[in-house]
Amino acid sequence: MEQRQRRLYHECIIHDIDPKVMETIAVNFFINASLADWKRQEECREKYGCNIPWAILLDPTSACNLHCTGCWAAEYGNDASPELMPTPEQRVETYHRIRRYRATKPLFAMDFQNDAEYVGGCIAGGRRYLHINANGDIDPCVFIHYSDSNIREKTLLEALQSPMMMTPSC
Repeated sequence: MEQRQRRLYHECIIHDIDPKVMETIAVNFFINASLADWKRQEECREKYGCNIPWAILLDPTSACNLHCTGCWAAEYGNDASPELMPTPEQRVETYHRIRRYRATKPLFAMDFQNDAEYVGGCIAGGRRYLHINANGDIDPCVFIHYSDSNIREKTLLEALQSPMMMTPSC
């Protein structure tokens, strides 16, 4: 991002987000998850022999009435459609488009499929993140609705030690 865009982005964050929301984000994500508990996460990974995520996306409901095709908040999993997956060409276009946005707009767009180069691989599969849907199924990723564990039937540690989560990430 050029310096002017970066400054605008930071100003938007500082001035446009509710101060209490900003404080909660700063404490939970930057201080607790990224700084204070990183060493503890690594110790737990060694102790328990599995990935320990720093973030868990929890869907409390799938009762959204919009029923958008492909949205994780809609009914999903039972009728997943491979046609919704981007083609290799679409992924390349997304890669370049996101980088253009980052360079020219006052925002930092996340790119789940193409940012692995910045974080040493995919963050999913419990490596740094996992998803628990409204049915309690523990998915390796919000975009991959396959599960061998349910939070109502297993502890989180048992789920993290399950074959699905022990498989190397994408």
